[in-house]
Amino acid sequence: MTRAALRTLVADRDRASADTVSDEARERAIDGAIKRYSLDRPLLRVAEAAVAPGGATIALPAGWDADFSTLSAVECPPGLVPAAMLDGVELRQTPAGIVIMLRDSLQAGTACWLHWTAQHQVAEDSSTIPAADIEAVACWAAATLLDQLAAARSGDTAPTLDVVKVDAGSTSRDYAARAKSLRQQYLDHVGVAADRAAPAGVVVSFDREQAQGYAGLLRNRRGLGWSGY
Repeated sequence: MTRAALRTLVADRDRASADTVSDEARERAIDGAIKRYSLDRPLLRVAEAAVAPGGATIALPAGWDADFSTLSAVECPPGLVPAAMLDGVELRQTPAGIVIMLRDSLQAGTACWLHWTAQHQVAEDSSTIPAADIEAVACWAAATLLDQLAAARSGDTAPTLDVVKVDAGSTSRDYAARAKSLRQQYLDHVGVAADRAAPAGVVVSFDREQAQGYAGLLRNRRGLGWSGY
């Protein structure tokens, strides 16, 4: 699925022509929908890493987003069945930056795998969002646009879209109802409650049993929200 295909899916749902919703507004709505989907179903990644000199830390993987990424587990030694996950792992701020801190030191250079999450990306020629979910993402983006069109039509708030012309037969109530329906389609597909609030951070106990089940996320969001022992 490409970015262009996602734009088409959104346009099919908001039913807004080029002279109603600006390209910039649609792109913002798509970006917002991708971020929302990433919170609900983050991209799961595994990166090879090694224990740093000193034996107590591991560097964060390339592509780590300090405002979004979470550390699910540190697998060491890697590749065993069942997987061997380290206990007592936390993110810690150091003078050199954020690192993964180990409770029990290991030999420098010890190989491990980092299980972590990232935001999804939809580029012009590729996408990390599964094909089965892309229409749900389009529903969320279209709902955002229709909500804004409803606000602009009603005149209750200053419009946030470049609204040039709106079909005279469509009312603010119509737009709002369609937005609600599309948003519910997304929620039903992804399987989250309508009133679910994306947490700004969580504190968890990180043990081997949880790590093997990909639970107990270590989360760093908006500052030093460190978790672990």
